[in-house]
Amino acid sequence: MKKQDWEMERQSYEKTIREQKERIFALREKLEAQEILAEKYLHKQKAVGEAILSAEKMAEDIIKEARAKADAIILRAELAAGKRNSEIAAYRAELAEIGNTCRKVLAELESGSIKTKKSA
Repeated sequence: MKKQDWEMERQSYEKTIREQKERIFALREKLEAQEILAEKYLHKQKAVGEAILSAEKMAEDIIKEARAKADAIILRAELAAGKRNSEIAAYRAELAEIGNTCRKVLAELESGSIKTKKSA
């Protein structure tokens, strides 16, 4: 092989080495950019996960509060209904007593034990 051939071959290898170095540097830069992007995505993923956990906690708190309010409303309604039922029972007892009194008066009128103005 001639010296000129060796020189051309050496230059070809050097060119190839330079190209490979440039490619390696470009790939390293690309890799660093991808790593930065991946890190950003990981931070976003973590933030989204924390937001989801926070939202779930808030939802649980809202449901818990709503159930407590519903229980309080139901309790007040049951107490009010119980009071109304007691009042109704008292009115029924009073009406029953009035009905008994009316029946006694009618029975006495029919039997003649009570004198009316007409019969006197």
